[in-house]
Amino acid sequence: MIMGLSKKQIALIHTAKRALGLTEIEYREMLAAVGVSSSKQLSYNQFEELLREFKRAGFTPICRPRHDQAIPKDKMRFINKIEIQCRLLGFSRAYADGIAAQMFGIPKLVWLDLEQLDKVVAALAIHIERHRKNSESNIVGQECPTPNENGAEAGHSCPAQPSGPDARQP
Repeated sequence: MIMGLSKKQIALIHTAKRALGLTEIEYREMLAAVGVSSSKQLSYNQFEELLREFKRAGFTPICRPRHDQAIPKDKMRFINKIEIQCRLLGFSRAYADGIAAQMFGIPKLVWLDLEQLDKVVAALAIHIERHRKNSESNIVGQECPTPNENGAEAGHSCPAQPSGPDARQP
Protein backbone atom coordinates (compact mmCIF):
# COMPACT_ATOMS: atom_id res chain seq x y z
CA MET A 1 0.00 0.00 0.00
CA ILE A 2 1.42 3.36 -1.05
CA MET A 3 0.78 6.13 1.41
CA GLY A 4 0.19 9.62 0.13
CA LEU A 5 1.68 12.83 1.40
CA SER A 6 0.60 14.36 4.66
CA LYS A 7 -1.71 17.37 4.73
CA LYS A 8 1.25 19.50 5.85
CA GLN A 9 3.34 18.41 2.85
CA ILE A 10 0.50 19.22 0.46
CA ALA A 11 0.01 22.56 2.24
CA LEU A 12 3.73 23.28 1.78
CA ILE A 13 3.37 22.72 -1.98
CA HIS A 14 0.49 25.19 -2.16
CA THR A 15 2.38 27.68 0.03
CA ALA A 16 5.31 27.47 -2.39
CA LYS A 17 2.95 27.97 -5.35
CA ARG A 18 1.55 31.14 -3.75
CA ALA A 19 4.97 32.42 -2.60
CA LEU A 20 6.40 32.04 -6.11
CA GLY A 21 3.32 33.63 -7.69
CA LEU A 22 2.78 30.71 -10.05
CA THR A 23 -0.23 30.71 -12.30
CA GLU A 24 -2.37 27.58 -12.32
CA ILE A 25 -0.89 26.65 -15.71
CA GLU A 26 2.71 27.09 -14.48
CA TYR A 27 1.92 25.06 -11.36
CA ARG A 28 0.34 22.23 -13.39
CA GLU A 29 3.38 22.20 -15.70
CA MET A 30 5.66 21.74 -12.67
CA LEU A 31 3.49 18.87 -11.45
CA ALA A 32 3.55 17.30 -14.91
CA ALA A 33 7.37 17.58 -14.93
CA VAL A 34 7.50 15.20 -11.95
CA GLY A 35 4.88 12.89 -13.48
CA VAL A 36 1.56 13.78 -11.82
CA SER A 37 -1.41 16.04 -12.48
CA SER A 38 -2.34 16.68 -8.83
CA SER A 39 -0.32 17.20 -5.64
CA LYS A 40 -2.34 14.41 -4.02
CA GLN A 41 -0.82 11.93 -6.50
CA LEU A 42 2.77 12.71 -5.51
CA SER A 43 4.98 10.02 -4.02
CA TYR A 44 7.50 11.08 -1.38
CA ASN A 45 10.34 11.12 -3.95
CA GLN A 46 8.25 13.19 -6.38
CA PHE A 47 7.42 15.56 -3.52
CA GLU A 48 11.16 15.95 -2.80
CA GLU A 49 11.84 16.59 -6.51
CA LEU A 50 9.04 19.17 -6.75
CA LEU A 51 10.28 20.89 -3.59
CA ARG A 52 13.81 21.08 -5.09
CA GLU A 53 12.30 22.74 -8.17
CA PHE A 54 10.47 25.25 -5.98
CA LYS A 55 13.71 26.00 -4.13
CA ARG A 56 15.57 26.52 -7.41
CA ALA A 57 12.85 29.00 -8.36
CA GLY A 58 13.49 30.90 -5.11
CA PHE A 59 11.13 29.38 -2.55
CA THR A 60 12.48 29.03 1.00
CA PRO A 61 10.39 26.85 3.31
CA ILE A 62 9.91 28.34 6.76
CA CYS A 63 8.93 25.22 8.66
CA ARG A 64 11.04 22.14 9.13
CA PRO A 65 10.00 18.57 9.86
CA ARG A 66 9.18 17.94 13.51
CA HIS A 67 11.36 15.58 15.49
CA ASP A 68 8.49 13.12 15.94
CA GLN A 69 7.70 12.74 12.24
CA ALA A 70 8.47 9.36 10.73
CA ILE A 71 11.46 9.28 8.40
CA PRO A 72 11.02 7.24 5.19
CA LYS A 73 12.86 3.90 5.11
CA ASP A 74 15.06 4.82 2.15
CA LYS A 75 16.21 7.94 4.00
CA MET A 76 16.75 5.99 7.24
CA ARG A 77 19.11 3.57 5.46
CA PHE A 78 21.36 6.50 4.55
CA ILE A 79 21.08 8.08 8.00
CA ASN A 80 21.94 4.78 9.71
CA LYS A 81 24.94 4.35 7.39
CA ILE A 82 26.12 7.88 8.21
CA GLU A 83 25.76 7.26 11.95
CA ILE A 84 27.82 4.06 11.65
CA GLN A 85 30.49 5.92 9.67
CA CYS A 86 30.61 8.65 12.33
CA ARG A 87 30.98 6.03 15.08
CA LEU A 88 33.84 4.41 13.16
CA LEU A 89 35.56 7.78 13.07
CA GLY A 90 34.84 8.44 16.74
CA PHE A 91 32.39 11.28 16.07
CA SER A 92 28.84 11.90 17.23
CA ARG A 93 25.73 12.56 15.14
CA ALA A 94 26.41 16.29 15.62
CA TYR A 95 29.44 15.88 13.34
CA ALA A 96 27.16 14.64 10.54
CA ASP A 97 24.83 17.60 11.15
CA GLY A 98 27.88 19.84 10.77
CA ILE A 99 28.74 18.18 7.47
CA ALA A 100 25.16 18.77 6.26
CA ALA A 101 25.40 22.44 7.24
CA GLN A 102 28.78 22.91 5.59
CA MET A 103 28.01 21.03 2.37
CA PHE A 104 24.42 22.14 1.77
CA GLY A 105 23.56 24.92 4.24
CA ILE A 106 21.01 22.62 5.90
CA PRO A 107 21.62 22.30 9.65
CA LYS A 108 20.17 18.82 10.23
CA LEU A 109 21.00 15.55 8.55
CA VAL A 110 17.34 14.41 8.55
CA TRP A 111 16.36 17.41 6.43
CA LEU A 112 18.60 16.37 3.51
CA ASP A 113 17.17 14.65 0.46
CA LEU A 114 18.43 11.26 -0.75
CA GLU A 115 20.95 12.73 -3.20
CA GLN A 116 22.45 14.95 -0.51
CA LEU A 117 22.57 12.06 1.98
CA ASP A 118 24.44 9.99 -0.60
CA LYS A 119 27.02 12.78 -0.91
CA VAL A 120 27.50 12.83 2.88
CA VAL A 121 28.01 9.03 2.82
CA ALA A 122 30.63 9.52 0.08
CA ALA A 123 32.42 12.28 2.02
CA LEU A 124 32.57 10.13 5.15
CA ALA A 125 33.76 7.11 3.12
CA ILE A 126 36.67 9.24 1.87
CA HIS A 127 37.40 10.30 5.45
CA ILE A 128 37.38 6.65 6.60
CA GLU A 129 39.63 5.63 3.72
CA ARG A 130 42.15 8.33 4.68
CA HIS A 131 42.15 7.04 8.25
CA ARG A 132 42.58 3.48 7.00
CA LYS A 133 45.58 4.51 4.86
CA ASN A 134 47.07 6.36 7.83
CA SER A 135 46.70 3.24 9.96
CA GLU A 136 48.47 1.15 7.31
CA SER A 137 51.36 3.64 7.42
CA ASN A 138 51.85 2.93 11.15
CA ILE A 139 50.30 6.23 12.16
CA VAL A 140 47.72 4.50 14.34
CA GLY A 141 47.35 6.34 17.64
CA GLN A 142 48.99 9.55 16.43
CA GLU A 143 46.96 12.72 16.35
CA CYS A 144 45.22 13.58 13.12
CA PRO A 145 44.29 17.21 12.32
CA THR A 146 40.61 16.57 11.67
CA PRO A 147 37.95 19.13 12.63
CA ASN A 148 36.07 18.24 15.79
CA GLU A 149 32.31 18.64 16.30
CA ASN A 150 32.71 22.40 16.75
CA GLY A 151 34.64 22.74 13.50
CA ALA A 152 37.90 23.63 15.25
CA GLU A 153 41.12 21.82 14.36
CA ALA A 154 41.69 19.29 17.08
CA GLY A 155 43.76 16.16 17.04
CA HIS A 156 42.17 12.82 17.72
CA SER A 157 43.49 9.31 17.53
CA CYS A 158 43.19 7.70 14.10
CA PRO A 159 42.03 4.10 14.67
CA ALA A 160 42.19 1.54 11.91
CA GLN A 161 38.95 1.55 9.95
CA PRO A 162 37.32 -1.19 7.92
CA SER A 163 36.64 -0.40 4.31
CA GLY A 164 35.61 -2.13 1.16
CA PRO A 165 33.80 -1.82 -2.16
CA ASP A 166 30.46 -1.35 -0.39
CA ALA A 167 31.70 1.56 1.78
CA ARG A 168 29.15 3.92 0.20
CA GLN A 169 26.20 1.54 0.13
CA PRO A 170 23.52 2.34 2.77
